[in-house]
Order: sequence, then C-alpha cells, then structure tokens
Amino acid sequence: MRAIWPISQIKRKLQKRKAEHEHDTPTDKAAHSTAIATWWIAAFTIVLAAVGLITLFEVIGGANDTKAIVEAAKKQADAAGKFATSAAGINIGVSDAVTKLNLQASKLEESVRQASRLAKDTEIANENAIEGDRPWFGATIAVADFEVGKIPRATVRFMNSGKRPASVSAAMTHSRYYADFPEQPFYEEGDLHSRGFVVPGDGVIADFSIFISPLTQDAQTTLDTRAATLYVYGKVLYKDIRTGKEHFTHGCVQYSPAVPCEAKGILRLSSL
Repeated sequence: MRAIWPISQIKRKLQKRKAEHEHDTPTDKAAHSTAIATWWIAAFTIVLAAVGLITLFEVIGGANDTKAIVEAAKKQADAAGKFATSAAGINIGVSDAVTKLNLQASKLEESVRQASRLAKDTEIANENAIEGDRPWFGATIAVADFEVGKIPRATVRFMNSGKRPASVSAAMTHSRYYADFPEQPFYEEGDLHSRGFVVPGDGVIADFSIFISPLTQDAQTTLDTRAATLYVYGKVLYKDIRTGKEHFTHGCVQYSPAVPCEAKGILRLSSL
C-alpha cells in the first residue's frame, strides 16, 4: 500500500506546478485548464460508471432476493391457506365430535334416569312385597255373662294374620265408661297380659272380668237407657322381626242394649 503524502509535500508540488505554468500564455493556460477539466470529467465519469455497475449488481442481487422473498411469501400464503383449511376441518371434526359426545351424554343421562326410575320402581315393589308379607294383627272381642247377678267377662284375641312372625312388646285390655271413646284410652298396670314371639296364625289371648262384682239392675238400666256407655277395648304393640318396624292394633266394643248378651257389642278396630 502506498504511503499517504504529507501535506507539506502536496503544497510543494502545487507551488512547483504553479511556478512551471506561471509564464504560460493565455492560450497555454486555457489548454491547461481544459486538460484539467477533461481529466476531472473523465474521472467523474469513471466513478459514475463504477457506481452504476455496483448499483446494477445490487439491483440484480436485490431482484433475486426479491424473487426469493416473493417465492417465500407465496409458499407461506399457500401454507397458511392449507393450515386454515386444515384448521377448519379440525374445527368441523371437533364440533362433530362434541355434538356426538353431547348426544351420547344425553343418552347416558336418559339411561341413568331410566335406571333410577327402574331402581325406584323396583325398590317400591320390593317394599310393597315386604310390607305385603309383614305381620298383621287383627282383634276380636267377645263378651259373656252380661246379665244381672253375674260378673260379665270379656275375651280379647289378637291374632297374627300376616305372613311373617312378630315380636309382641305389649298386649293390654281394659273396660271403662266413656261418653266418647278417646284416642288414648286408659290402661292399668295389671292390664298387660302377655308378650313374646308370635308366628303367623297364632296370637295373644286375654280373658278378664269386665266388673269386679256382679251386674246390678241399676247398672243394667243405666246402660239400656244410654245414660252411660260401656267400652271393652284392647291394644297390641308388635314389631316386624325382618324390618324392625313397629306396628300396633287397637280394638274396642261398646255395649248395645236390646241385643242378646252373646252379641252385646260393635267391634271398632284400628291398626297401623
């Protein structure tokens, strides 16, 4: 690489050149100036040509780059279109799948509801069957010796007419005068007759005296004129040994005048 001239040397060359042409004629000076201008024009032309060539190469290269960019953009556009189409297809597929899942869920829910209804119906049917086979006690009350001079007696029978055995916790009987028979009639401690395990077809039987002394004429007249009403009643409490549910049966008869003593009563029965 050539060394850069010092400024002092450049000045000496310019001064020398100026001295050389100091005595030139106007014509020589004009020619010299023309030569210098021509040289500068040529140099500038060369520079312009070089710049043009460089620009041309850059344009060509840029054109190639632009073409590549255009091709790449086109490929991206095609890929984006294909992706959009695929995405649309995926969305449609997903939508169809969701729709099918919803339909399946609805069918499953309906199946669950049907199964629940069937289970409930089966449960009710089983409960009805169990209840239908439960122990059930009826009551009969028979009155005897209801005559003046005798001590009337009553026989109360609580019979298990159901299909399963029962555990009897209490069987009570009593007799008493009432204007209207109450929901909870009176019982004494001695009215409890028996308790225990009772199979179907068997029962609890209680026999007791309605009065502690023979019936008097005055008592008979009171009953016949409806001045008072005599009730003979009983209650049995029992439990279903299979389900553990507790049940009861109440029964009562009231004295009816002008009826043979063997049938002096109307049975009233309630049970649960």
